[in-house]
Amino acid sequence: MKNTVKTMLICMVILLLAANPAFSENTLETLKTNVDGFIDDFAYSLPFYSTLGLNWSDAYVGKMPSGIGFGAGIAAGFTTMDFSSVYNLLNMFNLDIPVENTASFQNTGLPFPGYAAEFRIGGIGIPMDFGIKYSYISPSLFDSFTGNFSNTPSFSLNHMLIGADIRFTPVMMKVFPLNISFGFGFNYLTGGIKATIPSGDASFTFSDGIRQLTLNPADPQLGIEWKTFNVELKTQVSFPLKFFTPYTGIGLSYAQSEAGYRVSSGLSVTDSYGSPVSLNSVEDTLKSFGLTGVSETGFETIKKENSFNMRVFGGFSFNLAFIRLDLTGMYNILGGNLGASLGLRFQM
Repeated sequence: MKNTVKTMLICMVILLLAANPAFSENTLETLKTNVDGFIDDFAYSLPFYSTLGLNWSDAYVGKMPSGIGFGAGIAAGFTTMDFSSVYNLLNMFNLDIPVENTASFQNTGLPFPGYAAEFRIGGIGIPMDFGIKYSYISPSLFDSFTGNFSNTPSFSLNHMLIGADIRFTPVMMKVFPLNISFGFGFNYLTGGIKATIPSGDASFTFSDGIRQLTLNPADPQLGIEWKTFNVELKTQVSFPLKFFTPYTGIGLSYAQSEAGYRVSSGLSVTDSYGSPVSLNSVEDTLKSFGLTGVSETGFETIKKENSFNMRVFGGFSFNLAFIRLDLTGMYNILGGNLGASLGLRFQM
């Protein structure tokens, strides 16, 4: 599991953040447009990402006609998010996604990796099972290998995912192996990435084209944050053959999400002559562009979004004695995101 977590961290860094040598001048209008696009996309991407894990091939883990069954293991995979929204926001702060062929990501989306430890138990009296999942990344895990990224700014990462579900299985057939389950679950996801903005003259021009908001070049920090809580109704059909279990399912969820960024840096505003302008005198103007919490130490834009999401999922497992190897694919119908995972568990 430790190696899986480290691999996930490395992928996040490589895919999300790397530095360019110099800042380009941006406008507050462009910043607001890019932030709004980023947050709107996350309203669909985050709930979908939180459904990684507990997508087992078996619609029911209890034994027939009765008896307790359980399983425990780990799943690792990814879901995609809109490439342009992430790319444009990071570019506002001179942080780039280090890929050469951006056209392919424009079409398929940017893969965001994840993992979850899983446990499920069922067959306690009635054909119902319960599942839980959990994943956590401590910022201290980052310290052991940040030296491998000597050409990039310093990073920190935090991540936690908690989920659970309950499934009722009214249909279990033996002659023609078929199980159908109906379930309810929830997922809570919180996380963020903090990066040191490369030194340089970071500035945002006002709509008058004259005044400028400038970040202090002495070690400014950018933090991207996200959080979501979603509840899901789902149904699944599986065909429990002896060595092979194909399955498919669909889930409908409602999510409350929150996403945005925080900039920690000394700020200054200047006019066309380079003379200082009081932050208080332009605070209302900055708020009109979505900047909140504006002070001499930084600013932020954090927004909340509620959304309905619908996904289809399916795949198959290889059944080897008490070992299950699960391959799962997912598709977010409303958001257009893709996902896949590989699970390995002990089950009996």
